[in-house]
Amino acid sequence: MPPMYFYLMRLIGQCAGFLLLLCAAGAQACAICAPGDLNNTLMRRLAAADRIVIAQWDTAGSPAKPLASVRGSLPPSDLVVAGILPGADSVPPRLVSDPHLLVFNAGSQTWWSAGRVGADRLPWLLAAVKMPPAAGDASGEQLARVRFFVNSLEDAEPLIARAAYDEIAALPYATLRRIATGVNASALEQWVERPALLDRRPLYYLLWGLQKDSDRLALLQFRVSQVESVAPVAEISALLAAVVEQGGSEGLRWVQQRFLQETKVPDTLVQAALLALSVHGAETVRVSRLEVVKAYAAFIAANPHRAGLVASDLGTWAHWEFAQAFAAALQSAPNHAFTSRYSIVFYLLRNPTQQAKAALEQLRSAGLL
Repeated sequence: MPPMYFYLMRLIGQCAGFLLLLCAAGAQACAICAPGDLNNTLMRRLAAADRIVIAQWDTAGSPAKPLASVRGSLPPSDLVVAGILPGADSVPPRLVSDPHLLVFNAGSQTWWSAGRVGADRLPWLLAAVKMPPAAGDASGEQLARVRFFVNSLEDAEPLIARAAYDEIAALPYATLRRIATGVNASALEQWVERPALLDRRPLYYLLWGLQKDSDRLALLQFRVSQVESVAPVAEISALLAAVVEQGGSEGLRWVQQRFLQETKVPDTLVQAALLALSVHGAETVRVSRLEVVKAYAAFIAANPHRAGLVASDLGTWAHWEFAQAFAAALQSAPNHAFTSRYSIVFYLLRNPTQQAKAALEQLRSAGLL
């Protein structure tokens, strides 16, 4: 067998465990708008801290004077602060004179700053740290937790606004559906226009799209035409997911015809469209999974050189009938990007059907593995 086949087999063996862990860790969060680092949001850092205080800390190397306790007893003397937690300094303070939110870990016996926050936000912080840990559903205590953070979206205090955004952006798409009507539509329209909130637009477009309105489909389609050549993938994907949400099958066909049937569509737009369809194919509320799978089948036929972009979803959904279609795609367009080729081979190796075994043998014989 050619060396490429053995290389792929070894790489798959090395990565399979990692991929399973990655899927398990991120399976609950919406793939379009989830924070880049779910483990280091402010609420995760506060949950992991043994003690939390608000303290006046002016410069590196100077002592910090405790002002109020959020968790644990108020320290009786000044504190030595090791520095600012990575990522915390990316949230600008409301006032440069605001005190710092300090967290202490008993294991390292070290105080760190999680960012500046106004002392007037102590009641919010006390309530936030008493919230139950985030979970995948949105019932009972979890629903109360979600509503607490929804009410703090774009709070005047930047640290709290960021914390609220991270908590809502990490929710599953199904939960976003449940809470969308609780977010003011006019506020969402304003937020997506603010340049400072560029990285939050995917969430706000999704929430806006989840609020049913007779005129919104046309507005979303127009917005797509305005930004498709300049916006980041996540923003376009959120807009397209909102189009499907508003238009159902009609919206899916619009996305498919505009982005998935032409080979000259840029890769970034194709990826954005496929991510939007993937979210809906996983949820199966506004459109059926079969509709998404049929759109994927048409995409494979029209874009054999990019066919591997849908292989992972089809394998996850146990649609194993595409073995020959993927083999044909590799044969007709052998210059696949490595990630696309890898996804196809991984799909075929996972595929339990005889057709997949035959397809693998066919590719080996052609020297494509």
